[in-house]
Amino acid sequence: MTGFNVSHTTLWKWQKSGYLVPVKVGKRVYYRRADIESLIK
Repeated sequence: MTGFNVSHTTLWKWQKSGYLVPVKVGKRVYYRRADIESLIK
């Protein structure tokens, strides 16, 4: 993840625990920047 230095494992854990909602576009998975920033704060 560019700019946040968050590992894929951390994103996966946040997704599984419900803190982060993935946005799927085709085969790719994206996360809203605002959602990630609110988790980091």
